[in-house]
Amino acid sequence: MRCTPYWYGCVTRKVKRSESCGRDPCPPDSTPTAEDITTRPPTTQGPTTTSPVTTMSPTTLAPTTDKPTTEQPTTQRPTTEEPTTQQPTTEEPTTAEPTTEEPTTEEPTTEEPTTEEPTTEEPTTEEPTTEEPTTEEPTTEQPTTEEPTTEEPTTEQPTTVAPPATTQPTPTEECKDGQRFTDVCNRLCQCVDGTFVCYRIRKEISSMTRPERLSYITAYKRMTVDPRTRDRYSALIDSHRILFFQGLHDDVYFLPWHRWYLLQIENLVREIDCRVTIPYWAWSLVSNSNFTAPLWSDDESWLGGDGVSPDLCVQTGPFREGEYELIDSAVSRCLQRTFDSSPLPNEMLVTIVLETSPADVTDFVFGLEFTLHNRVHCQIGGTMCSIDSANAPEFFLHHGYVDKIWHDWQLKSDLHKTILFADDVMPMRSRVDSDIQLAGGLSPANLHDNENLPGDVKIRYEAPNHHRAYILSAAITSGALSAADLRSVPQIPVGAMPDGVWKLFGAGMDSAALQAAKEKDAALTAVPDEADSQSLSGVDLDLGFKVSDVVKMAAQKTAGNTEK
Repeated sequence: MRCTPYWYGCVTRKVKRSESCGRDPCPPDSTPTAEDITTRPPTTQGPTTTSPVTTMSPTTLAPTTDKPTTEQPTTQRPTTEEPTTQQPTTEEPTTAEPTTEEPTTEEPTTEEPTTEEPTTEEPTTEEPTTEEPTTEEPTTEQPTTEEPTTEEPTTEQPTTVAPPATTQPTPTEECKDGQRFTDVCNRLCQCVDGTFVCYRIRKEISSMTRPERLSYITAYKRMTVDPRTRDRYSALIDSHRILFFQGLHDDVYFLPWHRWYLLQIENLVREIDCRVTIPYWAWSLVSNSNFTAPLWSDDESWLGGDGVSPDLCVQTGPFREGEYELIDSAVSRCLQRTFDSSPLPNEMLVTIVLETSPADVTDFVFGLEFTLHNRVHCQIGGTMCSIDSANAPEFFLHHGYVDKIWHDWQLKSDLHKTILFADDVMPMRSRVDSDIQLAGGLSPANLHDNENLPGDVKIRYEAPNHHRAYILSAAITSGALSAADLRSVPQIPVGAMPDGVWKLFGAGMDSAALQAAKEKDAALTAVPDEADSQSLSGVDLDLGFKVSDVVKMAAQKTAGNTEK
C-alpha cells in the first residue's frame, strides 16, 4: 500500500509523515507543565503562509484547558522514513561491468529489479546480495530524491518571543517563589507557593513584532477553514448573530458573555498554534490618527484597509476579498468596512470610565459598553456595524481591549473585582427563550475573574509597549487627577456617535431609554476646551492632546496636595 505523505504543523516545527504508516511525532496534548521545562528558548516559528490549511493533521496542538499535566510534550525530531541509502552504489552506471556488483542497469531503485537472479551470484562475495533488493518495500517508498528537501523547515529559528529564564528547574525539584520561565506554548509560568502557575499573555497588536503578528493572523485564518476547527468556529460566529438581541448586549451579560466568547475563539486558535493568543487593539492610543494607523495598512501582518465601492469589500491585506470569506449565514461573504474618519474614543475618555467608583457600577458598564464599545464598532463600519460583526477579525481585537479595560478596573480593589457578577451563579440564558443557554451553562460568576477561567485558564494583559503610554498612564493613575481635571485638558473631542449605533445596539430600546442614552453619552464625551490639531504633532497628534499637559497638571495637583 502506498502511504500518502502530507504536511501538518507541530508545536515547534513542520513534520512530514505518512498518513497510514508513519509514526506521529507530535504529542496529542501540547500543553506543557513544569516538567516540560527546557533550557532552550520556546520555539515560535513564523507562519507558513503558503502551507495549505486543509491538509493539516487532526492532531490537536493545544487542548482547550490549561490545566497542568504530567505529560511531556515531545519536541524531538520526527523519525522520517528510513532512507534507502543502502542501495548498491549509484555511481556504477555501467551495465556490463562483471566486477563486484551484479548488473546495475536498474540502479535508481525506481522499480523492483526483475533480472535479479539470487542463484547466479558471482564469486565476488564482496557484494552482499541479501541487501541488494532493498528490504523496505520498494513500491511503497517515495523517491529518495525528495528526502533532502523535507527536513529544511526544522532549521527555522523563531524570534518572536523573549527566551525563558536561563536557569530552569528540573522536573523533579520543587520550584522556588520568584522562578519563572516561558513554556513551549508561550505561557508565562512563575512559581507561587512552590507550584508553577502559567498565564496566557495577551499583547497589544501594535506592540507585537511582525513575526508575532504573522503567526497570529496565519493561525486565525487557518482556524476558519481547517477541518479540525472550522465547524466549531462557524457555530461560534453564528451564535453571536443568532443571540445578538437575546441578552448578549444587556447590562448584565455583556461583559461576562464576551469574555467567554473571547476564550472560546482563543482556544480554537491555539489548537492550530498553541503559541498565539488573541491580541487587543488599544484604539485610544491612536484616537486622532484612527484609520491611518499601521493596523489598517496593506501589509500581510496587519488587517488591510477600508472597503471599496460598490460592495464595500476589503481589497487589501490578509483578509481581502478572495482570500478570506465570512461564514455561510452572513449577509455578505466578503469582509466589509466603511471607515468613519472622526476621532475614536481617546485615552482621556477611557480613563474617565476607569475612574468610575464601584458605587456607580451602572455608569461604568454604560460607559464601557455604550460609549466606548458601540462607538468603535460602527466607526469601523461595514461588517463590524452589523449582526455579522463577529465575522470580522478586528471584532476580537476590539473586544480584547474592552475586556482589558474591565480587567484593569477589576484590579483597582477587591470591591471593583467582586461587585460585578461574583455572586451571580445562575447560568446565562436567552432573554427570549429561557431554555437557551448563552455560554454552555456557565454563569457570570464563572467568568468574572480572568485568572480563574473555565478550563483552568489564566489570562494576563501586557501593557502597550509605548513610552508615551507609560508616561501618560503614570500621570493619570497617580490619583491626583479627577475626571473633571481630565476633561479640562485641551483635546480633540471624539466623534459623534455614528447613526449605525442607534439602529443596531439601540434596536430594542424604547424612545425614552434611547433618548436617555444619547444624553448620557453626550455628557460623558463633552470637552470644554478643544485642542487645535495644528498645535499637535507626533504621538500627541495620535492621542489628540499633549501628554505634557497631563503630566504638568498631575505634578501641580500632587504638589498642591502635598502642601495641604
